Amino acid sequence: MNKLSISVALLAFLAFVGTAQAAWRWEGKLVDGRAQVTASVSENGKHLRIACQAGNDRMTFQIQFSGSGFSDLDRTDGTQESLVLRFDDAERAYDERDGWADVWYAGDRRTWRGALYLKSKGLDAFGGAAELRVSNTHGKIVAVFPLSGSRKAEKAIRAICHQGVAPDRYLASVNSSARRQAAEAGTQTPAAERPKKASRAPSGVPDLAKKPLTIAEARKAVGYPGKYGAGAQNLKVAIVDAGFAGLRDWLADGGGGKPYERDATFIRTELKSKSKHGFNVYRVMRQVLPDAKIYVYEIALDSAFRRSVAYVEDMSRLGVTFVNMSFSGGRNPYARPREDYVRFGEALVDNDVYAMVTPGNMGHEYHTFEASPAPDGRSIEITPVKGRNVGVFGFDAKAGNVRLYWPAKPGDPELALKFYQRIDGKLTVLGEARTKGGLLEYVRSDGTVMGTAKVPEGTIAVTPGQLLAGREGRIFTFIQVYGDPAIFRGRRMTIWADRGLHVGGRPNGSGSISQSARIDSPNLITVGSFGLNEYGEIAPSYFSSHGWGLSQPEALPHVIGPGSLKMPEGDVIHGTSYASPFVTAVLSGLSWRVMNPKNVAEKVSSHSFLFDGDAGSVSSRWGVPDAGLMLQPGRLMEMLGTDRIGDIAHRVEGEEVVVTGRITRCCMEGVRAELLAIVAEVTGKKKDGSSELKLNRDAVGVTALTTGQKAYDRFPFEIRIPRGKIADNGNELELVFGVRRLNGDRGTLVPVSTEVPYKLSPR
Repeated sequence: MNKLSISVALLAFLAFVGTAQAAWRWEGKLVDGRAQVTASVSENGKHLRIACQAGNDRMTFQIQFSGSGFSDLDRTDGTQESLVLRFDDAERAYDERDGWADVWYAGDRRTWRGALYLKSKGLDAFGGAAELRVSNTHGKIVAVFPLSGSRKAEKAIRAICHQGVAPDRYLASVNSSARRQAAEAGTQTPAAERPKKASRAPSGVPDLAKKPLTIAEARKAVGYPGKYGAGAQNLKVAIVDAGFAGLRDWLADGGGGKPYERDATFIRTELKSKSKHGFNVYRVMRQVLPDAKIYVYEIALDSAFRRSVAYVEDMSRLGVTFVNMSFSGGRNPYARPREDYVRFGEALVDNDVYAMVTPGNMGHEYHTFEASPAPDGRSIEITPVKGRNVGVFGFDAKAGNVRLYWPAKPGDPELALKFYQRIDGKLTVLGEARTKGGLLEYVRSDGTVMGTAKVPEGTIAVTPGQLLAGREGRIFTFIQVYGDPAIFRGRRMTIWADRGLHVGGRPNGSGSISQSARIDSPNLITVGSFGLNEYGEIAPSYFSSHGWGLSQPEALPHVIGPGSLKMPEGDVIHGTSYASPFVTAVLSGLSWRVMNPKNVAEKVSSHSFLFDGDAGSVSSRWGVPDAGLMLQPGRLMEMLGTDRIGDIAHRVEGEEVVVTGRITRCCMEGVRAELLAIVAEVTGKKKDGSSELKLNRDAVGVTALTTGQKAYDRFPFEIRIPRGKIADNGNELELVFGVRRLNGDRGTLVPVSTEVPYKLSPR
């Protein structure tokens, strides 16, 4: 094998001490400002090291052999050797050649050093096999190394070299994970049982998912260790969708073998649509919340959010807590959301209902970039995923929509999308769509204007009937500036083509989130999708829309769940709508303590479900909510913080006992709740020294707990209790506190502990 023209940073030699070591070791550090991972192993006096650096090709590594016993390798100084690597385990033999290496012998250091190249699944094999066999080009085995511990090294390589996680941050996450697993031994689903986590390509964009998970795999992927839906018998959830075709027949036939579904499903509107989309959402919901009461609302897409306000009010009267909204609206990422979207968000808060909203399924159709002037001085360059600026983008001529969006400013020069196609080997001009005088002109290649359209500022929109009628194949486009392109330098722009978009690489999907998912509401949670990529790793779905918030730059959607699913009946469904039931199930189980589920999601979600470490991802803001916390109340309380009341005092004012204090409590943004103080009579002592109490349910005082704060930090309150309701029989009295919701049936009273027991005297 000839020496490949690749720059290889040689590792400094470090003499190994001792003989065999049982497992691989890895080290992460910065080398000349770049993150590097080095993995090493020793066996019978032979030593092997491989290394990678962040940003390098993901299948190329540095390699070094040293030690004694390499009798089948040439030790002449400067000699090149070509080696073949094979990974094997007891259950299956991997491909004959999982990788190969070109190495050169350095006589002064007695080492072979060079480049290692793995095949597409070589890193999987490295982390999953039992031993590594190294042979020369004649097939002679020159060394055999154990692969015990290589999975940890593989994870470090993926996180630091492929995902770009800083070495110190990844090490901290590993230590944190180890402590977490030790604390949860026996309760959390073992990581080995979950689908593998995704790696990122050198560009920082992961290999996106196109394959489905089974329901069982989806449960494991979000960390749920047992039966879904535990404790959900009293939960009321709703689905608002454009169509539920098949639902009535399903229920009439016994709900897929579960006759109780008929008594726990409430159809609140007429079902006229032939679409099955909402019915599929319902089927997923029943898989994760089998015992919940589900309320179904069908709605026309053209009036979805306007009509949904009335539906939310109906849900509130029924005591529904969560609603899954399976539609979206508005495609321009720089436009303000419509008034009906905003009113819907306000209605959620007014009625204490929480919506899981789809961000859209258009992640593969959008690309957002920062504009930079092209060298020709009259056009704008596009930054694709690969990081190399290109002057054109392409799409399929049959695309239904081709648009350019940007935040327009006064004084901007006119812009145009100019279209070309290769015909008979020549690049032929088709025409252009150009902004002019507040209108959009469609201009043929001969300069004649074939039509105009009124579009919002910062928009160029083209459909197949305009300029491209009858065309097939790939269309090439560049962004023409009729003025100084430097005016747009650093300005964010977004391309949308709904068929075959190509920007010198796969589009990044940024800006594809719908306007309806960008409204600011403490009761609206946007839910993206993940599935399995071609390597069998869980990763964000290729279609899952994402972008940025309306008033803040953080990524949206807020969280992500399994949305590519193989259903028990055998059919496969894909969509962000199908991820929402999983998130609903998790957050309903974690926020029952009268808390805002969105605030809870921020506390309990992590990107580490998708990527090793907590590297973060453009695919969502917070990651995946941890379902395993449902069965770990102690750890959940640690993450959310313990409720407590302190600085308690009381005074008598006429016929009332006025109780004051300060409450500390997480996750209360927009929650319509009340704090209760209840007088209790001490009837004895428990073994732990605390008081046996008998509640006097007539001696109760209440105050509202509704603010815009995410959390109460020693928030002051005042509660008045009727003095005449307090039994004055000489027995010792204590105050007990609790929180409950104000809407619907108000639900369970959740106790709130006091920093110290508070004795009450009504006199």
